[in-house]
Amino acid sequence: MYNTEEVIYFPTVWERNSHSFRIEDLKKDRFDEVVELFKEHFIPNDVLFKNTQILKDPQSLQSFSDQLLYVLKTSSSLVAFDENIQESTTKKDVFQKPVKRNIAGVLVLEVITKFDYGRVMKREKSLSGETIKKLIRLKEHMYRQTDFFAKYSSKRILRIYYLCVMPEYRHLELGYHLLSSAVDLARAQDVGVVVGLFQTSEMQRVATKVGMTKNYIVHLSEWKGNSEYPVFGNRITEDCALMELKVPVHSHLKKPETVIALK
Repeated sequence: MYNTEEVIYFPTVWERNSHSFRIEDLKKDRFDEVVELFKEHFIPNDVLFKNTQILKDPQSLQSFSDQLLYVLKTSSSLVAFDENIQESTTKKDVFQKPVKRNIAGVLVLEVITKFDYGRVMKREKSLSGETIKKLIRLKEHMYRQTDFFAKYSSKRILRIYYLCVMPEYRHLELGYHLLSSAVDLARAQDVGVVVGLFQTSEMQRVATKVGMTKNYIVHLSEWKGNSEYPVFGNRITEDCALMELKVPVHSHLKKPETVIALK
């Protein structure tokens, strides 16, 4: 019998595909890097963040970073690595640190129980910075439209927070593969429903391809919030959709590949 202290458990691998992407659990050694990637590649391009000019609000930007890091530390998120970038194996590199695999995309997720839902909302409301507070109020308004726990008689939901694909890996359907793996993760963890906000028609197309349906839509250009909410006006033509998916119990979804190695 093996001593459990001598066993190293590697991340669960959820998918490998023809584009040489390997999708697995995001581990803590990449958390700080992911936060920086989101600040560089996600915030300047995300419809809501870009059009509220959060980059001009340092306090809100710091709150976003703190919240993102907290969710990464306390829940299960997914990362896609480029398998074409391998760790160094040459003799001259043998005593050097392995080359880090390229991150191609990240899907930030959180499993939320009905008991914890109020705590999650309270945590988000406590964020500092006027811009982030307004965005949180808009998102809360949308999530308030449906009690997913009651609708699906589910004790837990999987909430999609953010999807970020690096510029050089876009248009390769990586978003679809990450979302598909999230459904597999939900099924493996006995989560009844997947929910998330999708701010562009392209993101909504990808979510629909996975099987998600629209629950509630805000036409951002027509949004007439008061001073406590963001107002977008004619700067934006996209709709923000709250989408949902009842996780299939019996389906073709694959089992994840769990790798175990001994010391």
